[in-house]
Amino acid sequence: MSFKTTKEVIEDGDRVILYLSPSNMHSLEVKAKRSNKKGEIIDNMFHTTYGAVRVVSLIGQKYGSKVELSRGWAYVLQPTPELWTLTLPHRTQIIYSPDSSLIIHLMELRPGSIIIETEFKKHGLNTFVTLKERDVCLEGFGEELKHKIDAVFLDLPHPWLAIEHATVALKQTGDFFSYVYLLRVKNFSLVVCEYFLKTRILKSA
Repeated sequence: MSFKTTKEVIEDGDRVILYLSPSNMHSLEVKAKRSNKKGEIIDNMFHTTYGAVRVVSLIGQKYGSKVELSRGWAYVLQPTPELWTLTLPHRTQIIYSPDSSLIIHLMELRPGSIIIETEFKKHGLNTFVTLKERDVCLEGFGEELKHKIDAVFLDLPHPWLAIEHATVALKQTGDFFSYVYLLRVKNFSLVVCEYFLKTRILKSA
């Protein structure tokens, strides 16, 4: 899936947005078959509050078309960053455009800055960035990035597990940022402050 290019007709394997209302949208992959909970291969039917649609019937339809469900209608749209964000499961905090603008400002990012940004799930941005899939809480960010990073930004359920790895990747003047749930902010802030104070003291010594 790419946000950089557009197309007119839905093809097998495309990722599409099934739009029922502003508060009722679904992301699905267009394929004829899928496996059920028993591991059996069955026809791919997608169920909504307005009935079901045979996913294979979307192939050949134009993006933006009105498609018939068993008990109503929906529109089938090509994903955009905004629509993709709205259909993601909110396991971590969703970062919207105003948040991104503030984060970029606070991180003092500029052309040529090298940034690590981690997410709990892939968000379809591999056409814009270098994408690597790994457990950064256990494995870190890679020896090749040691002390080469201007800023680290974490969007993880348990960001405190990656703090030590972040200090290894950051330059001496690098910045550390994390999006965390409000209930966890106080304890997480204490962990970050304590760890970075110790790290700075050791580096200074």
